[in-house]
Order: sequence, then C-alpha cells, then structure tokens
Amino acid sequence: MSTVLFAWELGGGMGHLLPHRELLSALLKKGHTVHVASRDVGRAGVAFEGLPLHYWPVPLTLDLPKSVYQPTVSFAQILHNVGFANVSDVALRIAAWRNLFAAVHPDILLADYSPTALLAARGSQIKTVSIGLGFCLPPNRRPIPPFTTLAHLSTIEQLMHDESKVTTTINEALEKHALPKLNCLADLFHQTDAQLLTMLPELDHYPDRGPAEYCGLPPERAGKQVLLPPGTGRRIYAYLKPFPAIESLLNLLNQLAFPTMVACDGLSNDLRQKHASATLSFVDADVDLTKLAPECYLAITNANPTTSARFLLAGRPVLMIPLQLEQELFAHAVSRQGLGTTVRPNEPQHFFPQLASLLNDQVCHDAAMKFAAKYANATHNRLERMIAIIEQPKS
Repeated sequence: MSTVLFAWELGGGMGHLLPHRELLSALLKKGHTVHVASRDVGRAGVAFEGLPLHYWPVPLTLDLPKSVYQPTVSFAQILHNVGFANVSDVALRIAAWRNLFAAVHPDILLADYSPTALLAARGSQIKTVSIGLGFCLPPNRRPIPPFTTLAHLSTIEQLMHDESKVTTTINEALEKHALPKLNCLADLFHQTDAQLLTMLPELDHYPDRGPAEYCGLPPERAGKQVLLPPGTGRRIYAYLKPFPAIESLLNLLNQLAFPTMVACDGLSNDLRQKHASATLSFVDADVDLTKLAPECYLAITNANPTTSARFLLAGRPVLMIPLQLEQELFAHAVSRQGLGTTVRPNEPQHFFPQLASLLNDQVCHDAAMKFAAKYANATHNRLERMIAIIEQPKS
C-alpha cells in the first residue's frame, strides 16, 4: 500500500477539505496511509473528524508583496498577490515542503490549490495529482485565460507580461534547488500525473477549458435533519455568510412570508433573534440537504459551489450573492447555463426583482430540472474512477 499526502495550501473555507472526505476515507479503507498537510489544521480536524489521519501544518508566506494587483483579472496576478513575487521566499517554502516530504515519504501527492507543494515535488518519484475546483486548477493554456467576468480589463500583452513575471520568479526559486523549470505557468498544474476536477463541466470557472477529467460532486454528507417552518407558499432555503446588506435580504424574506430556513455561518445571535419569525427560522450550517433540497422551490447562496450544486442537482434554481471572485465566477457559470440569477451584495435594491423573477418565471426551474435529470445517475462510479487514477503507477 502507498503513503498518500493530501495538501491544501491556498484559499479559505471548508470547500478545500469537506469534498475530499469521501476520497480520503476510501483510500484509508483500501489500506493506504494518509497524511494531511493543511493551511488550517483545526479546520482539517473538523472536516475529517473520526478518520485516522496524520496532520501537518503547511509552510505559509509572511512576505506578501507591498504592491498587489487590484482587481485580479488572471491566475498569474493572484499568485503574485499571495506569495509568488519574491524568489527567496518561494525557494524557502519549497525547502520546507521538501522537508515535509522527507518526514512523510509520500508515494502520492494530492494537491488541492497547493502550488508550492507541486513545485517541491517536481523531479521526484512522488506521483502528483492536481485536484479541486476549476478556479484552483486553471486550464492548460499559455497564457492562462483571464477570469470571465473581468476579461474586458485584460489584454493578451498584459496576460503574457504578468505570467512571465511570476513564472520567472518560480523558475529562479526552482533553480536554487536544481529542480526542473516550468515552460509556462500552466505546467505547474498540468506537468503532473493526473488532474481531477471535483465539479461538473457546466459549472466550471473556466468555460472554455477543453477536455478534462470532471469527477462531479461527492455524495451529500449526513448532516442534521431539519424541518422548514410551517406555512403555505414556495419554500426557500438560504445558506449565507454575513455581508453588509444581509438584513435587507432577511427583511425581504420575512415580508414575503414564505416558509424559509436560513443557515447563516457567522450571523450573531442578536440578528437571528431580531429576524426570526413564524415563517423564517435559523439553523446551524451543518444541514443534510438530501431531503431538504427537493422540498424547497429555490435556494439563496453566496455562490458556494457545493451547496449551490446540491440544489441544482435536485432541480432547484439558485439566487446567488457572491462575496468574492471565485464565487463570482461560479455564479457567472450558473447564470450562463440559465440555472439561476446573480445579485451583487452591495446592491440590495436588486434583491426583490431577482428573487421575484425566480419565484414567478418557470425558465430557470425548467433548466434546473433538465440539469438534474442529466446527472441523476452520473455519480455511481465516481469514487472508483478517482481511486483508479490515483492508484495507477507513476508514468
């Protein structure tokens, strides 16, 4: 059996951890030893509670550049902003990852948004697998395409310049360790033994990616069984994080008086008590959506890929209020497919028109039902296919 190292280096939230629980659990059952190197060991412990894993903190940079790109229109600009602007710092992190490899002796590296781990594994006998959502695993292009919602702010010259700058920094750091250099930035993720996209092609952050190994979503985790508030009318489920205009949305939902459940991660008890009513209840975020989603007419989310996709796969459209770039790109993909609508969090005046559109217009509902029917039986061999790819001997 093999020693597997699952790595999560960049990004925030449980979306880089929870979707992989099924896979790591299956690898353990097959007799593999599994280590987890996480940027947040505490979150990893919660996500993988009960699994006999070995935990390690990942090396993170404290040397962020003083001058950053804002807004970020490409993946190269993001890498520059999060720690790939200083050769010495990148080289030091590569060294730290190589020390971690020396301690763990992994045969297989599963890297979710872990570019430095992939750099450290170059030229080694470790089998490397890039895994995760489309945002964290850009397409194999030179230059990597700009983000769709910000493409109008970029030019091919700027994309090439920014990518060349980051690639040069990375290559100088690799040279310090006598490791193989990149020909282009996409090599970082595609000069690996496999690439696994844990999403559906229609919902990819990069709409023109081309052929890829789309693995779909893992099955829903068993969460808490909850009941929607009693009452008549179309039932609504909202999964949200706090944002400045959230009270405007809660007021609107109370005015509509449809049975509504809000799972709001981080909302204060005072606000919950203020807005709770006979038709609107609050629950913790750990909700079992298997039975709940089909009972609802629609969902409201911050364009969280997993929760939003759960409702789409139940044939329910989504109103999305994205709070950051990755969510904005996912919302754009959903809207492009006619599966939902998007509202900016700082434009509460649009909450009612967009919500009313989803409540009264059948077009998105029909599209969501068609989407759900397409994937109704598409996940039966998902896990087996992923494990077969991971366990295949290194080429």
